[in-house]
Amino acid sequence: MRKTFTLIALVCLGMGLNAQLVRTDMGDLNDSQVYRKADTTGVVDGPAGNGQSWDFSTLVATSVVGTNRYIVASGHPQGSNWPTANMAFSPFNDAYQFYISTADSLYLIGEKSPANTRMTYTNGAALFRYPQGFGVQNEDSVEATYPDGFISSVTRLGWTRTTFDGTGSLITPYATYPNVKRIEYLAIHHDSSWTGAADVVVNVRRYEWYAAGEKMPVLITNYQQVILNGGNPTISREVFFADPTAVAVTPEMANQFEIYPNPSQGNVQVRYALDAASDVQVEVLNVMGERVRLVVDENQAAGTHVVDLGQDLAKGLYLVRLNSSNGASTLKMILN
Repeated sequence: MRKTFTLIALVCLGMGLNAQLVRTDMGDLNDSQVYRKADTTGVVDGPAGNGQSWDFSTLVATSVVGTNRYIVASGHPQGSNWPTANMAFSPFNDAYQFYISTADSLYLIGEKSPANTRMTYTNGAALFRYPQGFGVQNEDSVEATYPDGFISSVTRLGWTRTTFDGTGSLITPYATYPNVKRIEYLAIHHDSSWTGAADVVVNVRRYEWYAAGEKMPVLITNYQQVILNGGNPTISREVFFADPTAVAVTPEMANQFEIYPNPSQGNVQVRYALDAASDVQVEVLNVMGERVRLVVDENQAAGTHVVDLGQDLAKGLYLVRLNSSNGASTLKMILN
């Protein structure tokens, strides 16, 4: 059942054409939120503008639940690699990011790469400069070099752009929020391997809705398009809504997930355990994060499952990703 939040805006100027996005609107150290993933069928992001009414009440919840957190950078397992960072974004799918956070900006200096390795930006991005006026576009370029996890390195060139593009009311399956601000995040990245083995263009469009009195977004829609070596685009879409009543998965409940044999010359299998019945996806990705094969896409019962990955994959390094109600886990696989 949806809940209705009655929220009192302390400053009337906070909404409308004269509105500004300020640091206290956004997540900060020790802020966290439990999210439930939703089915994306038929979902549209809705319009920008002042005084909108976004109705996502018909979202169909899945069994995937997890917690996103902002933590002290040194408290993250990868924290020592970014000694200048003072804050890390630690989502339940482990797609971490590291920032230099101040009262007037949020500056991205590193994150998990598409190849599941560390990526340090030689030219980072000021994702936000506070205060940011309604409709104002904040754009910055990025550059990085990161290992592909195998024998080569990858160069990233691109840009990011954030815009405070909407105000209004929002309905999700959990709650009605009468006073929200919407942020649009756009990114285009061109990742090219030094060996010329892969050339990838990644386009990202994400919307986040922030409710008065809530530090973390209460709704997230994420759209990503990946074009590998000029081929047909691979498109993925995700939707998450805040549900503080959901039971989030703790690290102790993480998937028991292994690949064997690894390395292998073929006949590779994946074994994983589910604590409860769950919608499950098992997919094989190349080192650039492009899906090579979807192995499992179904609801499975609790217990241990064993899946063959197939015997006709080319030699090389792959990523095998498991998505379930326990969150997301990724392992490297080497075929000799």
